[in-house]
Amino acid sequence: MAKLDLIDCANNLVKVVRTCPQCGKEQSLQVNYEEYQNWRDGMLIQRAFKSLTAGQREILMTGICEPCWDAMFNFEEDEIYVDETPRTDPF
Repeated sequence: MAKLDLIDCANNLVKVVRTCPQCGKEQSLQVNYEEYQNWRDGMLIQRAFKSLTAGQREILMTGICEPCWDAMFNFEEDEIYVDETPRTDPF
């Protein structure tokens, strides 16, 4: 699990502030303390934070913000090379 930059607890909420390792921009989220503690105790993040988006969960796990994630992993279909040459060998 990645190191969290800042945690501030108040009113049963946890404010988590992360710095994206790609762009350096600060991201913050407020999450329920119990859900946060369940995650820290080993619950899968998808189960602990059912109301968060995948992008928000990524910020918690790695600090990577959605624009940077998209830039790193979203490819247009024509950018991906697929070798469609028919195979002639048996396997």
